[in-house]
Amino acid sequence: MSNPADEAPTPARRSRIRRFFKPEMDIDTLAHLFTLVVAVAGMAKFFYDQDQAEKAENRARAITYINAYTEEPLLGARQALYDFWASQPDLVAMIRSQQLTPRNYAAMLQASVFRTGAEAPVREPLLVLDSFYSQVSFCESGGLCDTGIIDSYFCEHARRDAQAYAPFFAHLRNQSGDTRIGRELEALADRCTPPGEGQPTG
Repeated sequence: MSNPADEAPTPARRSRIRRFFKPEMDIDTLAHLFTLVVAVAGMAKFFYDQDQAEKAENRARAITYINAYTEEPLLGARQALYDFWASQPDLVAMIRSQQLTPRNYAAMLQASVFRTGAEAPVREPLLVLDSFYSQVSFCESGGLCDTGIIDSYFCEHARRDAQAYAPFFAHLRNQSGDTRIGRELEALADRCTPPGEGQPTG
């Protein structure tokens, strides 16, 4: 017996094939498909290039802030803050020797620094520091700076400064009425991830 699969298509079957597969339309159809594929590929490359360019710009902005951290006016502000702590050896020794809660730390500063106006020399440096962190925080939270670079370089600095200067910024807010002072530093310190934190250990 012959194999039905080897038999030639019947006229009715050939008619159905011609209805669904018209030779005279193949070239146009393939041309349209090719054009569509090229267009889709071109769009994909465009968006990929745009994404890469945006990431490069974000990295560049983050690196700009790293450079600014070591330049004036921030360098001078950081030096003034260092000099302030160096002039308060008893206060520094007391802070280091005790496990202070934020409330107790603020009360200690109120009694030993703010009551006497000893913080006056660092008011301006603190505002410079606050302005810098506000810019970094805005850039990072707005998706304009590379988060990985910002976290890697600034997170530990931000957490340390947020803890050390929280009472100072609160004092400045009370004096000036500007409720924004220190807030962006707090926000950055709360949401950032320092190098190694949260990564699984081997």
